[in-house]
Amino acid sequence: MLDYVRPQAGLMALYVSAGLLAGLGAGVLLPMVPLSSRPPGLDRKALLAASGALLVWLIAAWYKAPGAWPRVQLWWAGIVVALSAVYDHRSRIIPNRLLAVASAGFLATALAAAPDRVPGLLVSGIILLAVMAGIAAIGRGGLGAGDVKIIGFLGLVLGFRAAVLSAASGFLVMGVPSFYQVLLGKGREYRLPYGPFLWAGMLCWLLLGATAL
Repeated sequence: MLDYVRPQAGLMALYVSAGLLAGLGAGVLLPMVPLSSRPPGLDRKALLAASGALLVWLIAAWYKAPGAWPRVQLWWAGIVVALSAVYDHRSRIIPNRLLAVASAGFLATALAAAPDRVPGLLVSGIILLAVMAGIAAIGRGGLGAGDVKIIGFLGLVLGFRAAVLSAASGFLVMGVPSFYQVLLGKGREYRLPYGPFLWAGMLCWLLLGATAL
């Protein structure tokens, strides 16, 4: 058992270190970019909700993912989407700074851990970003810019198939309160935040049949 755990722990430490270094570098440079305004603050209740979501996700990812690299992919996705969900619920915003720092950190991790997969992941992220931007433009407000970017981020981290299944599961979960909202006669006057439902959709995808990434 120890012969298995030690190499796994060493690899995880390497991947996390690479990601943290790149994320810190991006965090230093981002204030110079006009579009990267400082995210709104989170109160204790929001932080507790994010921590609980992260704990559930990290435990599920550890048992469902076969190997260090797939676990790292799932951890990056789960951490960023959990924080995005809290921001989206509290402020109806998914901060550009969070996604930019996370993208830089993940790419550094991927270059250290699985450099051969980086081109495919980049293509997946770009395609999903373009497709979701088109859907948002056609939908006229159904999807916000933050929703588009977080799905693009999932394409970068998890790959095209996993990101699409997670996003689709999120929309299905979101359909339940949306239908109830229509029954109450609220229509479009109250826009539900997609972030929390995306996290729930990711968890459904992970628990109900995620395959090797």
